Amino acid sequence: MTHALTEAEARTKWCPFSRVGDDTLTANNRPPTAPYDCIASDCMAWRWSYEPDGKSQSTTKGFCGLAGT
Repeated sequence: MTHALTEAEARTKWCPFSRVGDDTLTANNRPPTAPYDCIASDCMAWRWSYEPDGKSQSTTKGFCGLAGT
């Protein structure tokens, strides 16, 4: 079982996979306003969770696919 988050909640979490470029104020492929935070569904690893019925995918909650299933 995963702990699914809304995208707004996810965007407040630090991403251990962010990489810093030559300019230490910005990370590669991330907005300069929050360079080390999760970018939620803008990330290739973002996965949408399933609704409680287990059959349909949620459109409001998801999780980092690199952090587990």
